[in-house]
Amino acid sequence: MRNKKSIARRGWVLLGLLAVFLLGMGQPVYAKPDWSESAPYIHFVNYHYVGNGVEGGARDVIMEYSPDANGIFQISVLEGTSSNCYIYQIRQDGLYELAHFDTYSDVEDKRTTDAAKDDKKALILPADLTVGKVYYTGYDKAVKNTVVANPMTYVINGKRYENTIKVSRELPSGTIYLYYAPKAGLIAVEDQAGNPEFVLTETYGNVANTR
Repeated sequence: MRNKKSIARRGWVLLGLLAVFLLGMGQPVYAKPDWSESAPYIHFVNYHYVGNGVEGGARDVIMEYSPDANGIFQISVLEGTSSNCYIYQIRQDGLYELAHFDTYSDVEDKRTTDAAKDDKKALILPADLTVGKVYYTGYDKAVKNTVVANPMTYVINGKRYENTIKVSRELPSGTIYLYYAPKAGLIAVEDQAGNPEFVLTETYGNVANTR
């Protein structure tokens, strides 16, 4: 497999990973639970984010292996020269992270590794997203999140999102706000003052084996 760090242009990275994704398209169709319409990273093969309004802060989230019969899928996150891998699972009660790999260069199916099959998991987004809902993320459940608005209209860079969910997240550095929209997932992250930290600008390729 081609080492992603050796590829200068983001377009070549995307083409290589899309090829891997297509190899897994023959698996059975996975029926997503109703709550997951606004869940992150499950609708498209590639999400392209821009940080702080400049292309130099770009981040790509790429689905390398789509959901299997148990809703388990694999994504990679490319930011600058770094590349990390995450194993997620869509469950009836929410989206969970099962494992992550910080040292990751070649595309490789990590869904059946011991790390992905142990009892450790971290909640990413719960199914219950009613206003006032408090939930905790991270493997140690140390990060407090609160649903502060649902639904709301969110406008960023001239694009209007309806029925958006706004979540506050309390970090040691301060509170940030995450915005989730139907059929898009995570569309923006703002700092405490409401300044965008990351914004979704482009998506590519519908996930073929989900409905």
